[in-house]
Amino acid sequence: MVGRDTPALAATSVLSLGLLAPLALGAAHAHAGTLVVDGASRTYAIRGEAATVDELLRTEGVSVTKADSISAPLDSRLGSLDRIVVRHAVPVRLATPSGSESVDTAAATVGDVLAQQGIHPAREDLVAPAPSSAVSPDLTIEYRPAVDVTLVSGSIHLLVHTPGPTVGDVLRREGVALGAYDRVSPNPTAAIHDGEQITIERITEWTETSTRRLVPPVTHRISYTMRPGVSKVLAAGKPGQERITMRYIQRQDAPMQKRVVKRVVLVKASPKVVAEGVGDWSRFRDLASRGGSFAGTIAYTALQMVATAYTPFCAGCNGYTALGEHAGYGIVAVDPRVIPLGTKLFIPGYGPAIAGDTGSAIRGDRIDLGFESNGEAIAFGRRQITVYVLR
Repeated sequence: MVGRDTPALAATSVLSLGLLAPLALGAAHAHAGTLVVDGASRTYAIRGEAATVDELLRTEGVSVTKADSISAPLDSRLGSLDRIVVRHAVPVRLATPSGSESVDTAAATVGDVLAQQGIHPAREDLVAPAPSSAVSPDLTIEYRPAVDVTLVSGSIHLLVHTPGPTVGDVLRREGVALGAYDRVSPNPTAAIHDGEQITIERITEWTETSTRRLVPPVTHRISYTMRPGVSKVLAAGKPGQERITMRYIQRQDAPMQKRVVKRVVLVKASPKVVAEGVGDWSRFRDLASRGGSFAGTIAYTALQMVATAYTPFCAGCNGYTALGEHAGYGIVAVDPRVIPLGTKLFIPGYGPAIAGDTGSAIRGDRIDLGFESNGEAIAFGRRQITVYVLR
């Protein structure tokens, strides 16, 4: 009997141990789960000491504040939870058009931080870093809502909805490339505002260098030995050569501008010299009457003067000039400070003359014309005249 009963007793003991072991384990380990704190995971096992999330965190030495994020309320029972996530708040800086402020947040992403602040960005708004970026301590988050800006280039007007924040940023976002000479208003570094107009002036500039022929200048000389109307080329002249650099500026919707920026004479031109026969003073008068453009080629300058008349043997005269020449018709007295002695002159109505004498009363714009008789001198009197100083 004993032999037969012994195995049964042994089996009963083994069965009893098998049933009691889970009960003993259950009493020793009431609950187990995973605790994640700021991204670091660890396993916890509760033996009945802690019944809520708050008690678990105290047991595990995890302190929390109102700003921190916990995946379950602190008074939640642990029996229904197998994973608890705690994220401590960190300071971040939020920059918006209204200013910059420091915010303590336990949000996981930049988008979550903005949502906590009641900011829900539209597609065109600027958010940096991207809304999906993870939050880290002392992170700076920039948010700028898009505004309406008009881009103007010539006759083109384009309305865009953009966050900027500067004129240059708008142009880059819209793919507007600027040339080396293009102008933008306002300045690319200026901040934009709602309703802003950005004007782009397209400017193309280039330079060209070429070699040009210099036409010989023409110099006219009067000849008293040649008949009136006769001319003679005394020197044919030779053309010269110059290197010229031109700058061209093309502004959109405007005529092209050009200007000379540099000239270099490679070969100097020799003037063409032409003698013009006048024969007598009347021919010269005719030439002078053609106008300043022609008279200017044979006269150095024209002076407006007050003229009087004298004879070789007037009171105080001895018949000779300051140059030792015989006084008379064709010899005029001048102020040497105005017209140097020996200068060749032409006086319409009088004829060719030489500045060959001086006088105590002849000062400044005064001139005294020589005549051969008292009658001619008295007839001339005193009058305003033009005196051509010949080249």
